[in-house]
Amino acid sequence: ELALKDRVLKNRWKLVHKFVLDELSEDQRVGGAIFWRAIDERTGLNFFVKIYPKFEDSELDTEARKLFINERKMAKKARTHLPTVLQIVDSGEADDLRFLVYPMINGKSLGSRLLSAKTLLEGLTIYEQALSMVAEIHRQNIIHNDLSPNNFLVDDTDEVRLIDWANALEPSDDVETVMGSMVT
Repeated sequence: ELALKDRVLKNRWKLVHKFVLDELSEDQRVGGAIFWRAIDERTGLNFFVKIYPKFEDSELDTEARKLFINERKMAKKARTHLPTVLQIVDSGEADDLRFLVYPMINGKSLGSRLLSAKTLLEGLTIYEQALSMVAEIHRQNIIHNDLSPNNFLVDDTDEVRLIDWANALEPSDDVETVMGSMVT
């Protein structure tokens, strides 16, 4: 594994410690991506950094690079239509990794937050936000392609954020073909 503690990316993002988003285990990483809490050395604020390690195996590395590029592109596109999509603050590459910097969100995954809801109405209100987000990105011809409770973060004010755009796609006008290929 990469030696990342206290490493500074782009003379700005100091990696403090690795963390797991809620119940997402290390074994469920997509494309080998790992998450680190980072401090912006300019402001002292916390951010989280999604790191895609580079692989010696060219096939694995090509796949990880595609996921990195796609996440950067699709998160930006989705955010133009939906301001609650987390904005990528910075991104870059080094010899041994690629990275995306996101604002730190204090909160829980959608699943954890729904389980802690005090009333049915509270849970339904939060769930409705998630469904509305999905409906809006579909209206914009974007398919997230990895919807799960772990990919929705609910912050301390109960605002829902959709994350992890690595597998997102823009289907052609022939949506049935795209949807059929995803199912089979």
